[in-house]
Amino acid sequence: MAQEVDDVVNDIATIFSRSAKQNAILKSLEEEFGCQELKMSHIHKIRWLSRANVLHKVCETYEPLLILVKQHNASIYAKMSNFQFVYTIHFIADILEKLASLSKTFQSDYVDVSTMFSLIEAEISVLIELFLDVPEVDVNASLYDGLGYDIILDYGSEEGKLAALRASIRGPNFRSVRLNRFVDNSNLEAAIQFQKQFCNLIIANLKETFPQSGIVLYFKILSPAAFPRSKPQLRTFKHSWIILW
Repeated sequence: MAQEVDDVVNDIATIFSRSAKQNAILKSLEEEFGCQELKMSHIHKIRWLSRANVLHKVCETYEPLLILVKQHNASIYAKMSNFQFVYTIHFIADILEKLASLSKTFQSDYVDVSTMFSLIEAEISVLIELFLDVPEVDVNASLYDGLGYDIILDYGSEEGKLAALRASIRGPNFRSVRLNRFVDNSNLEAAIQFQKQFCNLIIANLKETFPQSGIVLYFKILSPAAFPRSKPQLRTFKHSWIILW
């Protein structure tokens, strides 16, 4: 599914990179629907920041994109109007936004090696809370919306793309566009299953890339933040790091 998202997003970018007319129509639709005026871009496969920015653009302009693509490319429209795809692209935009924030921290002029592992642990905890833990549900609330479809659980952050999607969905309708959403909610279940698999894969890759042991961990001794504040702490500090080194 992740590769399908990449392919569709790049196909969209190709459509608009080749036609000034299509760009003008998109801009007009963005204005009509009150969306940000954003230019579509191709995905840079190896950069979280670039990928997050591209998916942000697509999610922000999803309604006008659906309307425009429906008129010109039936194949892309069939994929974009599938509820599983809609949910998935909003989820990936959410999780990449979190990873992009972490990436910005590591690209700053000063990176404290001693705090790097704490940042990774905090990021993993956030990902688990937002995308793996099942959100709490009001036991007194209905499990279905007014059209008989399952409510979409509150995964993701309150200001994220999944939250925006939940606010825009009414049964099979995404704002003014009707999606291919199954009443048995099998495509919602498939999307959430992918969400958990993708999130677990990201967490595994973070742990593999930033293991909690090894020579890098010992560089903590060089960080001013790790320096002792008193003579007793100094004696303990020297003893512990002599053993390590």
